Amino acid sequence: MSSKEYVKVPLSGEEGGVPIDPTGLTVEMAFPENGSDPTTWFTAVVETVTTTTPDTYRVKCLVGPGGTATLPVGRYRPFVRLTDNPEIPWLESPDILEIYSHAA
Repeated sequence: MSSKEYVKVPLSGEEGGVPIDPTGLTVEMAFPENGSDPTTWFTAVVETVTTTTPDTYRVKCLVGPGGTATLPVGRYRPFVRLTDNPEIPWLESPDILEIYSHAA
C-alpha cells in the first residue's frame, strides 16, 4: 500500500508592515533526514488560502509514488527555498514528516 499526498508548509512575511504575496516567486521544497541540511530540491507551488483575511499562503509539494518527490521510510524535516531577486532564503519547517511502511 502506498500513499501520495501534498506536504504543505505555511508561508508568511511582511515588508513595511504589508503582507507579502509570494505567488509570483519560484519555490522549491527539500526533505533531508531530520538533522541534516538539504541537498536535493523539488519543484513546489504556492497555494493561496482565501478563507482567511488577509489571504495566507502555503508551499506544497506532492510526495509519494508518482509525485514530485518519493521518499524512503524515515523521518524528514521539510525546507522551503524561495527564489527572489536578490535573495534566495531557505526556511525550515518546525514539523517532522514521517514516512513509514504499512503492513499488508
